[in-house]
Amino acid sequence: MSRKKHSYEGFYTTRVKFYPASASSPMLMPAEVVQFDRPVFNPFRIEEKGSDIKPSVPRSACKDESASAKNKIRALSRARHNICDLVSCNYDLDLFVTLTFDKTVVDRYSYSDIIKNLKIWLSNRSQRHCLKYVLVPEYHKDNAIHFHGFFNSSAVRLVDSGHKTKEGKTIYNIDDFPFGFTTGINIPSTALDRTRVSRYILKYVTKDSEKVGGRYYLHGGRLETPRYAYSNDIISDDVVSADPYVFAPFDGATCKLYDCSSLSDDEKRQTFLRFFQPVVENDFTV
Repeated sequence: MSRKKHSYEGFYTTRVKFYPASASSPMLMPAEVVQFDRPVFNPFRIEEKGSDIKPSVPRSACKDESASAKNKIRALSRARHNICDLVSCNYDLDLFVTLTFDKTVVDRYSYSDIIKNLKIWLSNRSQRHCLKYVLVPEYHKDNAIHFHGFFNSSAVRLVDSGHKTKEGKTIYNIDDFPFGFTTGINIPSTALDRTRVSRYILKYVTKDSEKVGGRYYLHGGRLETPRYAYSNDIISDDVVSADPYVFAPFDGATCKLYDCSSLSDDEKRQTFLRFFQPVVENDFTV
């Protein structure tokens, strides 16, 4: 058996991704269902690490692109998926932050200088104050570097800036950030609102984005990640979504991607219990 062929073999045809139902509940709700026409999902991750069977980029999107452009599209897609997963799985990431650097403290045009100082601060806050963070670096118009992202507000010291957003929300400053200027805005705790907020930050990770310092995003702290269940059950289109996204991620295979974000919590729970009986699951409550 060739190594390439082995990369596309697995034990299950269907994978369901789960997010926490709420900040206080141990219950998980299906967020996404991916179904192949052959068994490609291996929950024990024996498949070749280089294989790309994630529902990231349709072949048509890469048809006329160079190999380098294809790789960038895939990397961007993975980064966007990962950011959404982290924000959706960590309800205590309740503060949308912007970090801007003071040129008298650090070289705000040098990623290496910024990250050397910022990583020390982030590591200190994570170890001593249980900081969790997801940050996306971005170039300003003058090529200075700043960050947008999420913190858990319990890990930083906030002071009222005296300003408010257009919606009337208080804009805070992070009082113990030593490298420049900050803003922080509390974000809602509902699953729908968090999905909207995570999509908002994805505008900074688009096809035209450049990796700042070789990274699309930074993350750290004790972040929760999605849970997954696997099955060989067939899921009909009318169960999860009336309009699944169908594409061919590699030669000879067809995949359906069902987005569960538009379903209510009750609908998500019932969809799982009635129509999906997992063969393998990683210890969650439904």
